[in-house]
Amino acid sequence: MDTIENSKKYKAKIVLAGFQKVIVEVKGESLILGSNNFVKLFIYRLPFISVGGKTCILGNSWRVAEETTGMLIGSGQTKQEAVNHAKAVLKRYSKEKILEQINKYK
Repeated sequence: MDTIENSKKYKAKIVLAGFQKVIVEVKGESLILGSNNFVKLFIYRLPFISVGGKTCILGNSWRVAEETTGMLIGSGQTKQEAVNHAKAVLKRYSKEKILEQINKYK
């Protein structure tokens, strides 16, 4: 069973292709995906950001990221699509491989 916890603020590190690393503060919720509780996840929606002096939303989609590193795990146009994508990604890799990748981001 999936659980979305109460809202809280979280700083996500989002890397934009072709640009330097941009750190954006987003508001979202903690997410627990059934048996994948060894990874702390967070679901959020990108806010308006300014790139090159223009305000925009990149994709305007929901994102699921790992809480401590901000590493993107899944995304979708709706919350449920993002959760389903994150589940599929986590099923594709072993627990050891996922934790190894998270440690690279730290």
